Amino acid sequence: MEIISLIISILTAIGGIFMFCRYDRKIKEQTKQINDFTLKQQKEDEELKRKADLYASLKLEGNLGAAKIIITNKGKSVARNIFIVRTDNKKLYINEPSVLPYEFLYPNEDFPIEVAINDFEVNKLNLTIVWDDDFAKGNQKDCILTIMQ
Repeated sequence: MEIISLIISILTAIGGIFMFCRYDRKIKEQTKQINDFTLKQQKEDEELKRKADLYASLKLEGNLGAAKIIITNKGKSVARNIFIVRTDNKKLYINEPSVLPYEFLYPNEDFPIEVAINDFEVNKLNLTIVWDDDFAKGNQKDCILTIMQ
């Protein structure tokens, strides 16, 4: 009877060691996945802190053809050397050309560019905003601004 008890005890101990090793490996795999995910999130957060994110909006003024393009920085970094280019092969008439390139635009700030739009028969204005930030130089964003009459 003692031999049977000893065999059962040995099998139970071996089973316990096997189960411990199996669950320990699973826990280590999960810990590695969590660590990899955390490192990825931290890297993405660091990148976001170094990026500016610019948007454009259009505000029509009272005079026919007069408008303001408002450039807003919704990112977390300073945008530098900002300028705009009209991408539909039509000329953009900027009332104060010395405003561009705009030197610095801090996060959550904006600046207006007074423009004259001669083609009001078109209800869209296609622009590309180009800027530098701490993450990269020559960032670009295409914008389609709707002209509401």
